[in-house]
Amino acid sequence: MALSKKRKCHFTEQIQKEFPFIRPCRPGQDDTVVHCTLCQSSFSIASGGRYSVVEHQQTKKHKKGLTANALTPTITTFYKKTEPSQKEFELAVQEGILAYHTMKHNHSYRSMDCTAQLTKKLYEPKFSCGRTKGEAIVNNVFAPWATNMVRQDLEQVEFVSLSIDSSNHGHLKLLPLIVRYCKANDGSMSIETKLLDFVELKGEKAEELAAEIMVVIEKFSLENKVVAFSADNTNTNFGGLNRVGRINVHTKVKNALQREVIGLGCPAHIIHNATRTAMDTLPIDVEYLLTKIFGYFHIYTVRVERLKSFCEFVGQEYQKILGHSNVRWLSMLPALERVLKMYAPLKAFFLSEEKCPVVLRRMFEDPLTELWLAFAHGNLAIFSETIKKLEGQDRCAVESAAILREVEIKLTARRDDSFIPVLARGLLGELVENAAITRENFLNTTQSFFTMAVNYLQAWGKHTDNLNDLHCLLLKNKPLREEIQKATATLQEKCPNVKIKEDDLFDEVSALHEFLKGESLLKWREIETPLSQRWSTVFTHFKENDIPHTNLARLVSVVMCLPGSNAPVERVFSQMNDIWTDSRNRFTVPSIKAILIVKTNINLLCDKFMEMLAKDRAIQKKIHSSEKYANQVRRGRERKWE
Repeated sequence: MALSKKRKCHFTEQIQKEFPFIRPCRPGQDDTVVHCTLCQSSFSIASGGRYSVVEHQQTKKHKKGLTANALTPTITTFYKKTEPSQKEFELAVQEGILAYHTMKHNHSYRSMDCTAQLTKKLYEPKFSCGRTKGEAIVNNVFAPWATNMVRQDLEQVEFVSLSIDSSNHGHLKLLPLIVRYCKANDGSMSIETKLLDFVELKGEKAEELAAEIMVVIEKFSLENKVVAFSADNTNTNFGGLNRVGRINVHTKVKNALQREVIGLGCPAHIIHNATRTAMDTLPIDVEYLLTKIFGYFHIYTVRVERLKSFCEFVGQEYQKILGHSNVRWLSMLPALERVLKMYAPLKAFFLSEEKCPVVLRRMFEDPLTELWLAFAHGNLAIFSETIKKLEGQDRCAVESAAILREVEIKLTARRDDSFIPVLARGLLGELVENAAITRENFLNTTQSFFTMAVNYLQAWGKHTDNLNDLHCLLLKNKPLREEIQKATATLQEKCPNVKIKEDDLFDEVSALHEFLKGESLLKWREIETPLSQRWSTVFTHFKENDIPHTNLARLVSVVMCLPGSNAPVERVFSQMNDIWTDSRNRFTVPSIKAILIVKTNINLLCDKFMEMLAKDRAIQKKIHSSEKYANQVRRGRERKWE
């Protein structure tokens, strides 16, 4: 007869409930070996189960640990439990504003040790806010405070959109999650962009990104409020140009929410990529030329001094050569403009250099180089100005779609009319006379430039075509009733959680038409009034005159919460890079997250923040209390058991 295998006894909830000081050493892997937190011993319960724990309690080491634990007070016994005095509340405001000021202006927390000592000696003997306390205030008081303010806003709004982007800091892959919503306050409407989370990723797969998004959605109870997802136009986020396949973040978020969610790529990325694609059709590599010229002078004083002498010789005032980076979208135009202004001395300089790089010598020897640089400069302005418009903080996706369409129309007109910039026109005439180029060859190349840009915009801009139905809500003109009905149908198709009572909407549109009979539209066009301010004017009038506008406000809030670009997420990374420098490299992700949440979600001047802090006794009490350090102690204990 075969012997039966001995059954292992595992760590159970009953054992944990009866003996709270017992924990598994390797939870989820091997729960037959447990750890005693009183005497720091490990033993097996595989054979005895509960009896093994009872037996362990009788050992000398456990009894000694039990006695020591009973005699040792917990850290919370040292916390201040009395109600602070008025003087202590005032001191908490002072310490809080110093911590905020240090964080706001990217000062090192180490500087707070010196500042606190000087303040103590010069002004207030009881003042104490060194680097440890300052960091604890920012991480454990201000960051939760800023998050709770956003949470309260999110409880009041009906619709939100989420934006993400990922980037590296050294070997760390970081992901900020931005929420955008339309906030109504006494009839006025404002667009709010806040940071919900800032997490470290182990990878960059669609599954991991979607999982982090769903964690935030559940944490802030946004399951029924998300109407749009915004990110850059990568395959991971949207599945490529045609948005096909199921292994992308947008599809996974829709599947998790079990409904349609509007997918918004970044139009600023589209314009930038269209620029680079069109520039590739030119006979010279403009980006490479700008980078090479800048690198030749960047850190070489002797070369710069020689260039200055050439400037004096040709009667040209010296101006510093500007750099260009392919991740700095707006840097190409000023860099190119500077090279064109300095073209004569630069050409003389490089042609006289004994060890001039071959590629630069060839470019400056070519008589057509200046012509193509002038053509590129004359057309780069339209792309740069468009990117500046798209990156506005309050720009909505409907406005961005209209801007993309305007750029496409302008480039098409330039192609059809064989547009030649003024500067290039003069150079072309001279070169044609000297038989260096024919006008036909030049126009063939420029046609390819414009055609490539237009084709790229049409291919990637097709996903914003359905937003054209919402253009009437921008209030650039008096919206027709049919346009409002079409916009309503489009929104309800794309966002099933948008509920509109169309019968009531009919009367609200009538009231809107009555209001727009005045001079509002003309004034808005003259001063280019932002969209949020236009609708705030309308709804403030409705509220003051008790005119119902619930459904119209619902339509507008959806449109206004659609982000116009991914620039707010990029700004988070810019702030991070300003804080997390090589000289301040001991920051951790939780500390950076706390700073970014406070900077993004509060973002007040120091004096305004002090006024807000002085009115909130609960926050003052948290600053005064020692409990702000408890989270740091708790996190240290949790890491021990990870």
